[in-house]
Amino acid sequence: MRVHMLAKGLAHAGYCVSVITVLDPPGGEVDERSLSELEGLINIHRAQTKEPMYYVHKLRHALGSKQTQEEVSPKQSLPRSQRLKVPSQLKRLVQSFYIPDEKISWAYEAYKLGCSLHTEDPFDLVISSGPPHSAHVCAMRLAKTINTPYLLDLRDPWYSNTLHNSKGANKKQLELEQEAFSEARALVSLTPGLLEDVSSRYPEFKDKLFFIPNAAQDNKRAYEKDSSRLNICYTGNLQGTQNLDRIYKALEAIDEEGKFDLSELHFIVVGNIEGSFKPHSDALKSLFSFVGPKSADEVRAYQAKSDALLYIHGLEKQYQLVLGAKFAEYLRASRPIVGLCQKGSDAARELKRLGQNYLAQPYSVPEIKFLLEHIIKNQDELRNFSYTLKQGRYITSKYSEQAFIESYVQLIEALMR
Repeated sequence: MRVHMLAKGLAHAGYCVSVITVLDPPGGEVDERSLSELEGLINIHRAQTKEPMYYVHKLRHALGSKQTQEEVSPKQSLPRSQRLKVPSQLKRLVQSFYIPDEKISWAYEAYKLGCSLHTEDPFDLVISSGPPHSAHVCAMRLAKTINTPYLLDLRDPWYSNTLHNSKGANKKQLELEQEAFSEARALVSLTPGLLEDVSSRYPEFKDKLFFIPNAAQDNKRAYEKDSSRLNICYTGNLQGTQNLDRIYKALEAIDEEGKFDLSELHFIVVGNIEGSFKPHSDALKSLFSFVGPKSADEVRAYQAKSDALLYIHGLEKQYQLVLGAKFAEYLRASRPIVGLCQKGSDAARELKRLGQNYLAQPYSVPEIKFLLEHIIKNQDELRNFSYTLKQGRYITSKYSEQAFIESYVQLIEALMR
């Protein structure tokens, strides 16, 4: 969504925008409605990817599409017993040979395509947004080849988040990060913590670091909701340690004590799920609705209809440094946010600044249990939540689409002088 919004905004600002992306994505669905917004505005070019995991994901996606749609979308996931499992050893083996990540085969094809496009209509600026960090490698090499300024948009940590078992692979990873950061005229990130991490490791690049937070479009419509229960919505993907397991355990503990009526809660999960497929307890199944992946407009509608929104961090260090695109969407939805956030993270600090105190550590079942009990006891507080005028102005000035584009345009104009 960040790249989509940037491309559209730059086109509206008068720039001629070309985007190089992947041909035939292996997983998820292409949001045709979002693509239709870009028709006539920008030029979209696609390069083939050939990494081994691509074909595994294509096979898994094909198998998933054969499942009948009962509780979840067929594109969402298969039960663990039926899924095509990818051994972790295979993933690590692939990552050890493909540096910085397995998308590097796409980056080579994208680089050749970029050089060809430049000969037809020369580029004035090259921008990359990642991960995948292969996009940065591609853009860096393209910018050096055609002698054009390069802007690097870093959404997640690079070297500190991609360590391999091989010392040689780690050394190469660090060399690529250093080369890309050195080559970039400006390094942009969506969260202060990530820029602080880069600045501490590369003080020589401090003057080229810029903070431009994510933005979100306003909600345009809302669905009818179940007013008899407190609707808590999660939108986005769930995978790895970023999952629902600890919420399930906390709910099971509350259910065993019998002090609260859990039937008053309703969790709506919109997106792809890997790992935690559904609650293990039959008593909790009625509390969850898994609706599968939806278009961007439909996701915003689900956010608008909910009484509260669920924000979940994984357990890795990277979650302390990153404010994902979903964070801006949640703030713009003007709903209270139930945050399972790592202590001291940018997300936790920002929520507290905005008076959002529904927080718990993502790894602590007791804290999550206490938070859920507090929510059940104070449902009217969540339903009647609203930002103050000052808070609303802060969110609009920092996380609106207009503010996002204006910040980027100012930076690009400074680079082009």
